[in-house]
Amino acid sequence: MLWPDDQGDEHSEEMRHALRMLRRAMVVAALVAGLMMAFATLRF
Repeated sequence: MLWPDDQGDEHSEEMRHALRMLRRAMVVAALVAGLMMAFATLRF
């Protein structure tokens, strides 16, 4: 009965890590988009 619990914990940990990476990717994408918009406005 220990194996299912261990696998469940590993899966939840992987999901948490994936969510963290996804949040970081979204934040980085937002920052890059903001910088591109700023450069575009400065150019024009």
